[in-house]
Amino acid sequence: MITKEETTILKGVAIVFMLYLHLFNQMPNVSLCDYFITLGDIPLVHLLTRACNPVSFFLILGGYGMYMVYRKGDKNKYIRILKLYIHYWVILALFLLVGFIVYGRTPGSFLTILSNVTGFEATYNGEIWFLLPYALLSITSSWLFSITDRFKTRYVLLVLFFVNLCTSFLISRYGDAFFYHNYLAYDPLLYFHLMFSFYLGAMTAKHQLITKISESKAGQILKKIRMDVVAFDYRL
Repeated sequence: MITKEETTILKGVAIVFMLYLHLFNQMPNVSLCDYFITLGDIPLVHLLTRACNPVSFFLILGGYGMYMVYRKGDKNKYIRILKLYIHYWVILALFLLVGFIVYGRTPGSFLTILSNVTGFEATYNGEIWFLLPYALLSITSSWLFSITDRFKTRYVLLVLFFVNLCTSFLISRYGDAFFYHNYLAYDPLLYFHLMFSFYLGAMTAKHQLITKISESKAGQILKKIRMDVVAFDYRL
């Protein structure tokens, strides 16, 4: 079982992934830096962004936590989602205020404001594209778990993995041409696209994989290595 302290640490790792991804995932940004290692003509710092997927990281943690509270009887689901949105609204308001004061930009029409405040659209800040689909996953998590618990985990994971492949294909093929401009179709697609990572975290909680791995022989070896590294750093 992951403790709250460990969850906070993992969220920090996900934030580091997010920063690294958005710093080096585009070559124009990489060209502003001095880099020394390349594979072919591609800088290593750019290639490593392929291993940084903060959204999936957050989804796995979210699915893990939602399944734990689902087993206990979740009574604060909507409060947690509201807190998430309040944090988003505060940040959004600050940046809109700065944009208006510095650049004279207005938020746009009431419909545009409402769409961005709810997360239905991400025209103000494209990086929050997953906010509404994640909120919908959290809201419907109890219903989803009650259905998927009737089937073997391996079968559900296979189905959701196939769904993830299909949605990935649709987004990569028709994103620019259609989905990025039609949120009524894009948001439901993202809901199913993100479901695999969310469910993966949930099943990690259900089957206590963290505990089983930590108690295994390999887990004990990794724990000893970690303790040796910490002891070495302490001596330094």
